[in-house]
Amino acid sequence: MLTTALLSFSLVLSPCMLRPDAVAARCPRVQAGLFDLFKESEEQKAAKEAAFREQQEILARRRDPEKWAAYERAVAERRAASIASDAELRAMQSGKVDGDVLDAWKKLKEEGKVVTTDTAQRDKDSERFGSDGLIGERMDANMPYIDQGYVDESQ
Repeated sequence: MLTTALLSFSLVLSPCMLRPDAVAARCPRVQAGLFDLFKESEEQKAAKEAAFREQQEILARRRDPEKWAAYERAVAERRAASIASDAELRAMQSGKVDGDVLDAWKKLKEEGKVVTTDTAQRDKDSERFGSDGLIGERMDANMPYIDQGYVDESQ
């Protein structure tokens, strides 16, 4: 009876489970097939950890009034810099230029102060079937007649 129990027990357990130190080199790592797809790689674990740390920093910043004030100042500075960089384009679009708005826009385009579809940075991950990729900003906001519209004078 005892030998039958030991024999059936040894059939269930592998040698790797009985003596892991002695036979670890001979026993391969167990792979479960379909369920191996759900294991995380080291890269995925590192990305998760970085995202978690970033979330913790955000939460700490929200709790601390001094950190929150510094964050709001930094955001206000970034916004002011963005607005200042487009000031000349916005003035031209509102008609505060001498002459034709289109000529002024072409001049700004030649100087590199206006981003167009030809000069915009495109997303490399969205290149498919001959497409150059998506653009991450609005191109219509950089056009010359966005505020007043264009009317052909010959009509």
